Amino acid sequence: MASRAKRHVELPRLARDGSGIALAAIAASSTGQLVVADARTGSTVQRNDRAHSGKVNGMAVSPDGKLLVTAGADKCSKVWFLGDEGAQGQCSLIATLKVADEAAAAAFSPDQLLLAVACADGIVPVSYTHLTLPTI
Repeated sequence: MASRAKRHVELPRLARDGSGIALAAIAASSTGQLVVADARTGSTVQRNDRAHSGKVNGMAVSPDGKLLVTAGADKCSKVWFLGDEGAQGQCSLIATLKVADEAAAAAFSPDQLLLAVACADGIVPVSYTHLTLPTI
């Protein structure tokens, strides 16, 4: 019997629509894997085994539930488009932000115009999120 490497799943998050209904369940692993599942059925919508080249240290979902930001040990923070239906189609990478040190956490402002990334060196760069969203 082939042995399977166990992956430690961390950082569960729910993507909610504007009315607060959970649309997608998102988890990351210590190996850089990102898994998005339909919150209603539990079925996996997308699995990305190399979302980051190292551990995913933090994740946050935007207030409208359409965007996900991940913070990685690979000195990158990545913004993912979950879609209008909470990743019913697929979770697609729309931006990669390189930072000077390991990204420890990330968060959107309540109005979703700013993105803050906390780095291991104590610096917190803040960026405008004028991202072009894909059309579905």
